[in-house]
Amino acid sequence: MRCVYQGDALLDARMVADQLAQEGIEAEILGGHLPGAAGELPAGGQVRVMVAEEDVEAALHIVAEWERATATRARESLHASKRSRSLAGFVLGLITGISGVWVFVALPDPPETTRYFDHNQDQQPDTWHHYQQNQLLRIRKDRNFDGEVDAVWQYGAEGRRQAGELDQDFDGRRETRLTFDNDLLERRQLDLDGDGRTDISELYRHGVLRQRRFHDPATGKIRKRTHYNAGVRPRESELDTTGDGISDTRVRYNRYGEPET
Repeated sequence: MRCVYQGDALLDARMVADQLAQEGIEAEILGGHLPGAAGELPAGGQVRVMVAEEDVEAALHIVAEWERATATRARESLHASKRSRSLAGFVLGLITGISGVWVFVALPDPPETTRYFDHNQDQQPDTWHHYQQNQLLRIRKDRNFDGEVDAVWQYGAEGRRQAGELDQDFDGRRETRLTFDNDLLERRQLDLDGDGRTDISELYRHGVLRQRRFHDPATGKIRKRTHYNAGVRPRESELDTTGDGISDTRVRYNRYGEPET
């Protein structure tokens, strides 16, 4: 593997790796948990993002776009910060200059900034990164370049992914909802017919599929549970053939994923 990004901030490395993953490039962060002055932030210059040899050229292009956009965003944030400080100074002067009168002023929330990317170079943005005070809030993406946003990712503290919505069949409706725990996939829910009810739900442990559930479209009750080994091979299923909410049939699978007879 080869290094395509090196920096001194773990958050930036995670953002780069996430951007590469959205383009189908598998990336690995090295040095992400070295002890440093800010807890898990590593010492300067020791965070690296690595990709496979065959992905280097494409990855370097994506990283270059990310770095250019980051520089633009930093300039925008600096200007916004100066405006906020000027407003705060004015309010403070107003309060201290009026004797015996309390003046309450609600300062506006810090401005949200957006970075745009045009990955297919058609002069139209297809990826939007939204920030507030340099913290990543969400990413919106048009993965098939049809002009419709089909992926939305929500982020929390330290740039960790918290939730997502996906349109996997590109019909204009985001039928898939994802929740994450500590940046690892925890649950996936699919509403395939758009009726507001969950048709299929999946449970994950440490980001690995452990159970898939099929729900009754009328009642929402679980009609079938399938348990998995290593997130891939089905081990056994429990079926509710009568729809009363109680499993009454068990099916075990062989090593090829076929029901045992």
